[in-house]
Amino acid sequence: MAEIAPWEKPATTALAAEAAPWDQVEKQKLRTFAQGATFGFADEIEALARAATGEDYDEVAADIRNKIKAYNQAYPTEALTMEMLGAVAPTAAMMVTGLGLPTAATTIGKGLQMAGTGAVQAGVTAFGTGEGGIAERAGRVPSAAATGAVLAPVMGGVVAGSGQALNKFTNFVRSKFGDRLAGPVEAEVNRLVQETGKTPDEIINDLLEGRLMTENETLVKSLRAYRGRGGEAGARVGEVIGRRAQETQSRAIDDLQRGLAPKASDNVYRDIRLGEKEFKRKESEAYKDIFAQRQEISRDMIDTLSEALTRMPDAANELNKIYKARGGLVPFFEIGDNGALKIIRQPTVEDAEIVRRALSEATGKSYREGSGSIGEALSDLEKSLRRQLDEEAPALAQTRQNWSTLNRARESFESGRKLLSGDLEERLFSIEEILKRGNEGEIKALRAGFMNQLKNKFATQGTISKRLADENSKEGQIFRAIYPDGPDRQRVIRNLETAGIAKDVERQVKFGSPTSQDLAAAQRIGQNVSAADVQGAAVGHLPSMMRVGSGLIRSISPELTPKQREQVVGIIMTEEPDVLRRAFYDDTAMSALQRKVAQIMRGGSETAKTGILQQLGEQVGEAAPMDFTGKLKAL
Repeated sequence: MAEIAPWEKPATTALAAEAAPWDQVEKQKLRTFAQGATFGFADEIEALARAATGEDYDEVAADIRNKIKAYNQAYPTEALTMEMLGAVAPTAAMMVTGLGLPTAATTIGKGLQMAGTGAVQAGVTAFGTGEGGIAERAGRVPSAAATGAVLAPVMGGVVAGSGQALNKFTNFVRSKFGDRLAGPVEAEVNRLVQETGKTPDEIINDLLEGRLMTENETLVKSLRAYRGRGGEAGARVGEVIGRRAQETQSRAIDDLQRGLAPKASDNVYRDIRLGEKEFKRKESEAYKDIFAQRQEISRDMIDTLSEALTRMPDAANELNKIYKARGGLVPFFEIGDNGALKIIRQPTVEDAEIVRRALSEATGKSYREGSGSIGEALSDLEKSLRRQLDEEAPALAQTRQNWSTLNRARESFESGRKLLSGDLEERLFSIEEILKRGNEGEIKALRAGFMNQLKNKFATQGTISKRLADENSKEGQIFRAIYPDGPDRQRVIRNLETAGIAKDVERQVKFGSPTSQDLAAAQRIGQNVSAADVQGAAVGHLPSMMRVGSGLIRSISPELTPKQREQVVGIIMTEEPDVLRRAFYDDTAMSALQRKVAQIMRGGSETAKTGILQQLGEQVGEAAPMDFTGKLKAL
């Protein structure tokens, strides 16, 4: 047999159809509900009504019973729940309206009353759900009635006892889900709150710090469902997530720039290059002013110049080119035919600086060509000449230092622009070295270069915020190594996290395709009522009763209207903390609920017992019937 992909649905075979009877069974929700509400007589009532129109009573009754039985077998949990719901409907109606609630009685009298009521309810149900003649159906009554008489007082105490814990449970609900417990909009908001895995207080605090409730990846499937429904709610979801992705990213970039390049404009690269150009112009003016003074140098420095010219190969030719390029500047030396050096005029500070620069270039060239010993000797001579110049011309020393700082800053800026590429440990080491030197110009240039690189990443990569916020990622480690310490650091990281989540939510909701898992999860929402829940509800287990009740309500109530979906989206995507507070904490609604609790719980035992005793009557009567037919024949 050829293999099929998981998403492909194989053709249904006869064997498969036989193995899945629920595909062939028509649901009987209304009839099963009516059976519970009429103590099992609904099938006969319907048969009598249809017989009045000319149909055969026995055939109709048999057909209805067969359909209900098939439904019970195919959908046991649903059928049991619908029958119990029908059974408790009359009592629940009395409790809600306040009519017919049990009155106070003595303990013994109340117990006898419960026993009698239990016997009647169980016995009538056993008779009503039986099949065959009067004798066969009557045989189901004694055992069922006896069971109902014994268990009714016991169950009354068990179920009523749950009322003592209800106030504690209500306080628990308040702490976990807030006070807003009424209406389909509020119910849906509470469901979405639970999906986030956070408490209402945590969600409100997130909003106060700039993060919407919907900026949570656990809500992606729900947001996608709302957007897929269209209408105003769907349009609002699409608009808000798109806008928030842009806003949170812009806020994160602004935060980063305040720490990395606080004085830069929106174009860090332009500011650096223009600043560099202006710096060069000013320093060139400073050099010209110094050289225009024609300051003469000492005899010791002249000796150093002579030694340098002697050691540098082709020194005369190179220096003559420099002098010529400067325009009209006459060299202070000449080389005789015999190669001897002759000083022909008094050298100045400018002459000494020209020779020093030539020495520096020759030193670098020697090292690059592998002549380390020559490079070392020339380097020592260049340092000696520089020290003499610094002593005799302090203004020149400061200008040269400024120029050196500019060159280092330029190198640091270029290093910063490459921090996110290459080896992580090498990059962390380079950051450490620059910070250790403590040169503010270098540090600022490094951070500005990093900011320039980050802006490029933000423009081309949607996940950079998330990676910067992650302390274990390469980007996160480099960011933490270079970003200044201070009180704003954690806020910047949180804003990066928010921007990363907002971008992910936008990508998944607007551009992601629904998967089979998404569809299956959407279908399962609110439908997790199991047989164990029904059994737990039958003995008064409050959480089970809540799950069964809420599941039934969702299964039989209409979905949210477009207007209600708009209201839900307006709440969960609000940027106003007060809106969330009002949605989560409505003390008036909770207080009204608690005032109703006492009245409901006074009749709670009757409600639960009604459904349970009808189920017992049907099941016990079936399990232990008495043979009234045989006794009648004997008589």
